[in-house]
Amino acid sequence: MSLLMLFILAVWILRYLTSLRLNRMNRFSDPALRTPMPDPPRVSVIVAARNEARVIEQCVRSLTEQRYPNYEIIVADDRSTDSTGEIIREKFPSVRSVRIPSLPDGYAGKSHALFVAQGEATGEWLLFTDADTIHAEYSILAPLNYALKNRVQMLTLLSQPLSVSFWEKLIQPITCLMLFMLFPVERINKPGGRTAFGNGQYILIQRSAYDLIGGHGQLLTFPLEDIAMAQNAKRNNMRFELRYGGDVLKCRMYSSLRELWSGWERIFFLIFSDRIWLLPAIIAVIIALSLVPYAGIFFSPRLALAQLLFVHLSSERAYSFIHADRRYIIAHPFGCAILIGILWSAFWKKVRGKGVRWKGRHYYEQSFLNR
Repeated sequence: MSLLMLFILAVWILRYLTSLRLNRMNRFSDPALRTPMPDPPRVSVIVAARNEARVIEQCVRSLTEQRYPNYEIIVADDRSTDSTGEIIREKFPSVRSVRIPSLPDGYAGKSHALFVAQGEATGEWLLFTDADTIHAEYSILAPLNYALKNRVQMLTLLSQPLSVSFWEKLIQPITCLMLFMLFPVERINKPGGRTAFGNGQYILIQRSAYDLIGGHGQLLTFPLEDIAMAQNAKRNNMRFELRYGGDVLKCRMYSSLRELWSGWERIFFLIFSDRIWLLPAIIAVIIALSLVPYAGIFFSPRLALAQLLFVHLSSERAYSFIHADRRYIIAHPFGCAILIGILWSAFWKKVRGKGVRWKGRHYYEQSFLNR
């Protein structure tokens, strides 16, 4: 037991030291990246939307207020049954809305919608984004300046997670930070490496590079089209980067415990659909790192208190970095317990062959181009 406790302490000390470098990931607050371009290339912003009446107005309004002179906005209305289309037509007449008439058998909804909408785009660069995002006024200019200066052909950003309700503040930071651990930015950005991760909330890609790798036409059966596109880009030796973009992009992914559970269950189910045995392993790691230190107080109080100190210190820095509510750090074990439930539910549904349901559609697997 003491060896396990020492190992857990070493891991948390390492996590704390790693958290000291988090601020280096903030690239887009640099005033130089917000300097207007002398000859700005045209950018086509394509918003994926299916039944997004609750959030579509704030997203599109933030996009219409960009400090960038040469861009267009296209909304891919993926057969919405609510008032998403009406809101676009009535409040944003300059925004083009592309209605997706049907979904062919075997195709993933979002991938197909973006494939259809990009056919209407006229930009030299394409920016794919989600309807639940909120864009700061430099969310086109700063990342595009960064991409051009660093010769990046595909740039994907992680957003600042917006949490309003109790359940969001409890679960979202833990889940987002776990993704940081599962997909280290340094490995993802390593040229020639196999690790890839894309975030559909923000994918900025050069049109010529998009066409070269086949765009969404190669991903029509992929529910997680963002990860698949990142894999395709790296497989084709494209200059690809993942960066934290909290200065220019915010997103409230889910608003209730039911949405949180269903949304993250779907994501983990699909990410690990071909390696489902990893989910119990991840659960075991969460138990060891996040729950054992609390139980260890009864067995090895000094080591347990040292562990909890570094759990708190690293969490403080990580929560501050993503602007999460630090008061919820004290509820860390409760949030981890819920996350374990989500992971186990995803695992059990895959084992039983049930699949997951999201926005009226069933998904059973995610193929991967490159592991």
